[in-house]
Amino acid sequence: METQLTHLKDRGNAAFQKRDLKAALAAYSEALSLDPTNTHSMNHILYSNRAAVFLLARSYTKAQADAQKSLQLKPDFPRAHERLGKAYEGVDEWDKAVECYRRLHELQPTEESTTLLQNAERE
Repeated sequence: METQLTHLKDRGNAAFQKRDLKAALAAYSEALSLDPTNTHSMNHILYSNRAAVFLLARSYTKAQADAQKSLQLKPDFPRAHERLGKAYEGVDEWDKAVECYRRLHELQPTEESTTLLQNAERE
């Protein structure tokens, strides 16, 4: 099953790179349905990737939900903090976005995380 999950994740990633959001969403969702109990410890990535799809589609509430699910499974996953912050930005919840970016910066202090945090703090 792990091979099938990896194949679906890779298929979703390829579709996302092409901006084929429908195909990416389908691949990530199918992978999540195959391993609902997270036996193979990949669901935090799948939820985070699906959150990225929802962000691009401007479905901010769905992006928030998936990023939060990702963080429930792996609280120290930087990409999920970033995506949750962007989802909060999308609905003008800047205080929550700042919290996410602050945690992102603690986990992954990069120029990008610094910029995201500083921009959110200005809002």
